[in-house]
Amino acid sequence: MKKDALKKNFEDVLSRWGEVLAHPESDIVRDSAILRFELTFEVAWKLVQILVREQGFEANSPRQSFQQAFT
Repeated sequence: MKKDALKKNFEDVLSRWGEVLAHPESDIVRDSAILRFELTFEVAWKLVQILVREQGFEANSPRQSFQQAFT
């Protein structure tokens, strides 16, 4: 997936995660929030991975991606 499309996808899933967090607490809302967090994290680390690789660094996992991004 290209960087611009992935960035748009990240913005969308982040917004949807925020929507579910605005609902009153319940088991269904909690489960939905957890799933949306997982999706948001997956898209985020893949976007960070692309950005890190553009800078010439190695990043093959979420941990490597975020470590390189914050150094």
